[in-house]
Amino acid sequence: MFDIIVIGGGVVGCAVLDKLAMKGYSCALLEADDDVAVGASRANSGIVHAGYDAVPGTKKAKYNVRGAYLMPSLAKELDVPYKNTGSLVVAGENGMAGLEELMVRAAENGVQAEILDREAILKIEPNVSDAVRFALYAPTAGIISPYKLTIALADRAVTNGAKVFLNRKVVKIEKADGKFVLETESGEKFEAKMVVNSAGAGAADISDLAGAEHFDVAFARGDYFVLDVTEGKNVSTVIFPLPDEKGKGILVAPTADGNVIYGPTSIKEQIPSTDVTSEGLDAIRKGVEKTYKCPNYRKVIRLFAGVRATCGDDFVMEESKRVDNFVNLVGICSPGLSSAPAIAEWVESVADKKGFAKNTDVKTVKLK
Repeated sequence: MFDIIVIGGGVVGCAVLDKLAMKGYSCALLEADDDVAVGASRANSGIVHAGYDAVPGTKKAKYNVRGAYLMPSLAKELDVPYKNTGSLVVAGENGMAGLEELMVRAAENGVQAEILDREAILKIEPNVSDAVRFALYAPTAGIISPYKLTIALADRAVTNGAKVFLNRKVVKIEKADGKFVLETESGEKFEAKMVVNSAGAGAADISDLAGAEHFDVAFARGDYFVLDVTEGKNVSTVIFPLPDEKGKGILVAPTADGNVIYGPTSIKEQIPSTDVTSEGLDAIRKGVEKTYKCPNYRKVIRLFAGVRATCGDDFVMEESKRVDNFVNLVGICSPGLSSAPAIAEWVESVADKKGFAKNTDVKTVKLK
């Protein structure tokens, strides 16, 4: 029997596993697919958001800011591609009020930011569109390889004694005599004293299986263009439009692997789908031209789409009130990647209160 089982091998689940393993807990991860980083953690923008746009006082604000602070050192420890690029939220003549609102949020969230005029913007990013007049600049934003980070976290966790079980879709959860019994599709059973539900798009279903709280989750598909590395010379920072009710909008950004991406869309889905559509790609084209003056679709080398699951307006991070020792991480959408190291810290703090015996001889290996 394990002290703790984590369900879900995305970046948050693997960050939790890594943190628990480094603390000396007996822990395991169950992933439904054939590898970690198969869902949203491989199909996103790879942006480490500074944290200026999250509503002050929310979990998104708190854990984004803390996670962004932790990410550079974590990436260095794990030898994962990361670059501090900063980010720009650009706007035209009528956008100053929106930028000023973001500045207020930035100040309340403790995030360094400033509003720039066009002359200052062009010194940072010469290829913004001619319509851009002002921008909010956040120097602490960055880019990271989300799938390499997820894999590296899982690798270090295993090095420190954790177990990762792939192709283990959990279909039944029972609790008796103070322990959980998790059963997979194949009939295999795993026992644990505590369960962390980090199942991404399936997290609401896992909570239902455990008899914990019910959550209504919505899905949105984000389409992307990926451009050849030769386009990297044209963009050096992350370029956002002013955000709206749908999200952060269509961005133009370098990637940690040297490519450039355009996207994502935010198209509501009843059933999660990663099929790219012509309508989605058209929406990206229209969005890009508002912020960036030299898109080059002849250099597109790939299209992809990811699905983000939301549960209301904030992250759900809570110990179940219905099932003892069951922890829900639900609706961890953007800025979930940025927040992952801080969410892992929170789960560690929950585990530390349970009084489980720890392996004090664990070697907290740092991969290089």
